[in-house]
Amino acid sequence: MKKIFLFSICIIATQITKAQVADAKSLEAQTYQTKLSQITKTLVINMSGFSMNFIGEFKDEVIGWQGKVISINLNEDSKIISIVHNELLDPREISDILSKYQIVKDRIISHQ
Repeated sequence: MKKIFLFSICIIATQITKAQVADAKSLEAQTYQTKLSQITKTLVINMSGFSMNFIGEFKDEVIGWQGKVISINLNEDSKIISIVHNELLDPREISDILSKYQIVKDRIISHQ
């Protein structure tokens, strides 16, 4: 009887330990995601030569990255667009969108 009781205690203790480890890993991942979402960068692109319709489509797609893009502003006179984003926005996503809209790297004024 004692053996069954001790064996049951060991199983319960193991399950509790596994749950605590899983919770700790989940919390660590959430903390990392929170830190990434708080670090921001600004991508500034010269959009001169593109139509306002084209720029509007580009803006609409970029602003659709909820949780990654914080704001997007366009100076209509100079056609310079500023995209404030956090570190959750992967550089490949930026590269893909620029390629999709055929925006060459020479048009990037800054990204810091």
